[in-house]
Amino acid sequence: MPPLRIWLPLMMTCTIAATSVFAGLDQSSTIKKGDKVTIAFDLLVPETHFAIKDSISEYVPGDQQLVPGLERQLMGMKAGDQKHVELTPQEGFGTYEPDKKMTVARDRVPETAKVGDVYKTPHGQPFMVQDLSDQQAVVDFNHPLAGKRVVFDVKVLKVQSQGSNAPAAQATQATQATQATQDQTTITTLTGATIEKVDQANQKLGVRTLQGENWSLEVANNDLLNDLHEGDRVSLELNSDDRVKNVIKTEGSR
Repeated sequence: MPPLRIWLPLMMTCTIAATSVFAGLDQSSTIKKGDKVTIAFDLLVPETHFAIKDSISEYVPGDQQLVPGLERQLMGMKAGDQKHVELTPQEGFGTYEPDKKMTVARDRVPETAKVGDVYKTPHGQPFMVQDLSDQQAVVDFNHPLAGKRVVFDVKVLKVQSQGSNAPAAQATQATQATQATQDQTTITTLTGATIEKVDQANQKLGVRTLQGENWSLEVANNDLLNDLHEGDRVSLELNSDDRVKNVIKTEGSR
């Protein structure tokens, strides 16, 4: 389950390809509606210092897969272009609306819920659990980044016009380059996970995703487990064999 991305239209399942993968492909096309675009980006929330680093994602302009302000800023760019984008709450994830925060009966949220978990209503509307007691739960239907200024540093890696295909030889080259670099690249960014277990002996990390799934992940380096504790909220970067490559503590961690 890709947690935070279900609520951040920006955060799709990340399919990584190193820059060399795109060597030889046409890089003259500029981004327009209907294209298939691959970008690398960093996200920073200056107010809280929350950050997502070195993520790569694909989107189609016009399909509402990015926050509107960012999509507008990227239109007309081409492969290799870079841009620093600062968005106000109105341009990014919206203003914070106090009336979207409410108190409900405790049995309205899952029994296993914890503060900070994100769930969906039967109608598909996401909400975050902000407080819990024996009888009540405080839930917030605002986006987690609502009301906050956000900063993106973006590089366009690839722009593929709708209906266009690279020649077979170039496609083969791209495939070979992907396979050659796969072990060194990150393919997924897992955000908003809660640490359930730190297993130094077996070099593993147990986490619970925002949708309540329990994952046991091997880590690429045992040093990544230092200074981690049960209950910490983290973002994880996973490499091609699903091992944890990097751990970033997020807001709410101790």
